[in-house]
Amino acid sequence: MRRWLAPDYYTESVLLLEPSFLRQLADVVVLDLDNTLVPRDVERIDPQHGAWVQSLLDAGLDVVIVSNNWRGRVEKALEGLDGLRILAPAGKPLLKNLKKALSEGGHRVERAILIGDQVFTDIMGARRLGLTTILVKPLSGYDLPHTRVLRLIEKRLLSQWLASGRSVHLGAR
Repeated sequence: MRRWLAPDYYTESVLLLEPSFLRQLADVVVLDLDNTLVPRDVERIDPQHGAWVQSLLDAGLDVVIVSNNWRGRVEKALEGLDGLRILAPAGKPLLKNLKKALSEGGHRVERAILIGDQVFTDIMGARRLGLTTILVKPLSGYDLPHTRVLRLIEKRLLSQWLASGRSVHLGAR
C-alpha cells in the first residue's frame, strides 16, 4: 500500500516545473485542478497558472485535466484555455478515468505523468496505474473536512519520503 502513496517527485508549485523537464518524462500530463492549478475556493485560473498550462501545450504535451469536481466547475475555471481534454468528475483514486485519459490520446503509461496535490486521490490512483507522479503543495489551506484530516497524514508521510530519498524534491521558491 505505501508504495502506491509515495510520489516520485515533490514541488511547492507547478510553476517550478519546466515544460522541457516534463517533456523528457512524458507525452501526456494529467493534471488535477483544485489546489493544484486553482485554489479550491477560487472560480478561475490565474494568468500565471494559465500561462504555465499553455506552455505545456506549446511544448507539444497532451494535457488532460482529471478532476473529482463537477465538469461545469472545471470548464469555468479553465475558460479561455484551448487544447485541453477534461475528464470530470473523475472519481479518483479509481482508475477508470485515468485509463481513459491515456487511451483516448493513445498514450502509454510509461510516458505519462500525473501532477496533483493529494496523496490519497491523485498520487495513489496514478501510482496504482504505473504513472510517474509529482505531488505539489496545495495552493490554499481551504479543504473539505475529510481532506483536512488526510492532509495531516500526508504531511508526515511526505517528510519521511523526502528524508529517505523515495521522493525527489524539485526545489523551492
